[in-house]
Amino acid sequence: MPSVFLDPAWAPAEDSSTLFSEKTWLIGVILTGVGYGVVLTLTVMCITTLIHVLKSPRRGGERQNRKVHLISLIYVILVFVFATMFIAGSSAMADLSFISYRNFPGGPAAFEQVMFSLPVSEIGNVAFVLSNWLADVVVVWRCLVVYKGTSVPWWAICAIPCLTYLTSWVLGLLWLIQVSAPASSPWVSSTINFTQPYFWTSFALNVSMTAAIVIRLLVYRHRIGKIMGQKYGRQYTSIASMIIESSLLYTGFQLLFIVPFGLNSPVQTLFLQPLSQVQIIAPLLIIFRVSSGRAWTMDTSTEIFKKTNSRAETIELGQKQSGLSQGMAFAKPEDLSANATQSTFVVA
Repeated sequence: MPSVFLDPAWAPAEDSSTLFSEKTWLIGVILTGVGYGVVLTLTVMCITTLIHVLKSPRRGGERQNRKVHLISLIYVILVFVFATMFIAGSSAMADLSFISYRNFPGGPAAFEQVMFSLPVSEIGNVAFVLSNWLADVVVVWRCLVVYKGTSVPWWAICAIPCLTYLTSWVLGLLWLIQVSAPASSPWVSSTINFTQPYFWTSFALNVSMTAAIVIRLLVYRHRIGKIMGQKYGRQYTSIASMIIESSLLYTGFQLLFIVPFGLNSPVQTLFLQPLSQVQIIAPLLIIFRVSSGRAWTMDTSTEIFKKTNSRAETIELGQKQSGLSQGMAFAKPEDLSANATQSTFVVA
C-alpha cells in the first residue's frame, strides 16, 4: 500500500498572514454552525415550555402573565428566523469565497471583506443587526424587572438604559447603510465608519446592564443569606442564575470581538460571525428561565421581603418565648400567674 504524504507544492502561494486570515474566517463559520445548533436546541425548549404554559388553565391564586408569555413566544420565533438567515448568508459567502471564487486576488479572506455588500451577505447583515436589537432590548427589560420595587424613581431607572438602547438602534441602522454601499464593509467606508461606535455603544449598554443586574442580585443574596440562610432563594441569586439573568455570556463575547477589531487583528473574524448566535443564545436562556418560573419577576422582591420579614418575626417570637419559659422555670409559685398573663400577651 503506497504511503500517504503531503506535498508542499499543493499549498497555496500565499504568505502566512493571508493564510491565517483565511483560517480565522473558516473557523468562524464553523463556530457559527455550532452556535446555531445551540440556538436550535434552546428554541425548541422555549417554544415547548411556552406553549405548555399558554395551554395550562389558570389556577386560583396563581399569577400567569399570558401576555408576556405570548410576546416571548413571538420573540423566540423571530430570533430563530434571524439566526437562520445569518447562518444561511454566512454559509453562502463561505461557499463563494472558498470554492466558487477561490482565486480572487488576496484569497478568500480578501473576498469576504471586499464583497461584504453582496446581496447574499446583506441577508446576514440585516439579520445580525435585528438580532442585536432584540438581544439588547431583553437585557434592558431584565434590568427594569430586577430593579422594580426599589426606592429609586422608575423614570430614573428607565432613562439611561432606554437612551443608550435608542442610540444603539440609530447607530445600528447607520451601520447597515454603511455596509450596504458597494465595495464597503465594516473595515472600509467612503464616509464615516460606524462599526466601532455601533459595537461599542451596544457593548456599553450590555456592560452597564450586566453590572447593574449582578449588583442587585448580590445585594439580595446578602440580605437573604443573613436572615433565611444561604440555601434560600438560590434559584434567583446563584452564580448560574446571575450569569444568565445579566446576559454575561453575550457581554463577554462582545468584548472578544471588539478588542481584536480595534487592534485590527485577524482574530476578530473568529468571533464576529459566532457573535450573531451568541447574542441570541443569551436572551433565549433568559426566556427559558422566565417560562419555567425560575427567573426574577416584578413581584419577586416583594415576595422575598414578605417571607424574610415573616421568618425574622418568627425567630424573634421564638427567642422571646424561649426566654420567658426559662424565666418561669426559676420563678416562685406565687409569680406563675403573673408570668402566664405576660406569656399570653407576647404570643398575641
